[in-house]
Amino acid sequence: MGKNKLEKQVNNRYTELIDSIIIKAIKNNDAVSVPNTLSKDNDSSQVFSKVIINDYLLEIDFEIDIKYGFCITEISCMLQEQIMNDIEKNTKFKVKKINIRVRNVTI
Repeated sequence: MGKNKLEKQVNNRYTELIDSIIIKAIKNNDAVSVPNTLSKDNDSSQVFSKVIINDYLLEIDFEIDIKYGFCITEISCMLQEQIMNDIEKNTKFKVKKINIRVRNVTI
């Protein structure tokens, strides 16, 4: 197995781990959900995030839907803090930034 292939497999596993942390944070927050158009067969157990790993420093991008009536900035900030704390507590990674795009406001 080539070094690049092995490195790609390791990065994919790390991305799956980060996704699982993001999913947990989303499921624990009543104000947000995974956009239906992004989740496979409307299964909210998968997030399509973009994770850049550089020397155990993470840059994370993902999209959410937010329920009508909630403050977008407040919910996004709380979600960023929770995800960052969970990642840094449970892994060896540090979070450089988390970009959350609100795709839809749902009713």
